[in-house]
Amino acid sequence: LQNDANEDARIKNALRKYISNHIYNCRQTIVVRENRDELNRIKMLNLNKELLREAISRIVNKTSDEHGWTLYRPIPSYIMRNISGVRNKAYKQNKDLERGNEMNYERAMREVFIRGSTRLIRDDYRDWAVATLAIKDWLRLDLKRIDFTHVIPKILKTDEFVYKRVQTRLIEYMYNFIRKARFKLLHERYRHQLLWIRQKYTRDTVPDEVIIGFLERASSENHWEGNIPSFLGTKSWIFKRTIEYFRAKPNYNSPTPLNDDECMRFNLKL
Repeated sequence: LQNDANEDARIKNALRKYISNHIYNCRQTIVVRENRDELNRIKMLNLNKELLREAISRIVNKTSDEHGWTLYRPIPSYIMRNISGVRNKAYKQNKDLERGNEMNYERAMREVFIRGSTRLIRDDYRDWAVATLAIKDWLRLDLKRIDFTHVIPKILKTDEFVYKRVQTRLIEYMYNFIRKARFKLLHERYRHQLLWIRQKYTRDTVPDEVIIGFLERASSENHWEGNIPSFLGTKSWIFKRTIEYFRAKPNYNSPTPLNDDECMRFNLKL
């Protein structure tokens, strides 16, 4: 990129803009954190827009002077947009202190496993739970026989509603692994059928009944009840692969070339 003066300048300007935005955001966070009580007091005054801007500007200038910020000072209007959130966060923190540590812990645990605001933590928990269950064969897994008690924390078991909800979420998450395992079996065991579809149709011309019939028949043969690979996912996967991709795959079942009679066995329309 440095060999092209225009591209070099464009990239540098983009980086400068990205870095400056990051500086603004970090310093805005500092202003809010260090002046939370004052911002809450201003919020309660119900000032008009101009007076609110002046009050926040004074706080921004004071904090900027204390930290020696000359450039990239926080923008008062950005803080004005989020001042209601500042108050809400402080309110929740005060409520937590009133309820005590034990209640804080219980509420936090419920958020970790259920609420969307802690999605990353919840995902980490689900991955840990699946790893702890140590499922070896996703194809033959019967979720009704899985004991989840040792992967659900004790604090959540005291609330029957929360306990069932966490278990339901875990089961829904594990369905993804089951579908992936079944889809892997499809494109290994039924390579000839998939090749036939890929050769005969394009993504735009293939009838829905062809894909649906194939999935239904394959599911019936393998005794899959629910959680079969999706129609759209299977269709997309087939036509993103080349014909050579299917031909290069090792033979899983019959080494004989695919014929129309074999395809008809899967309710595929010729």
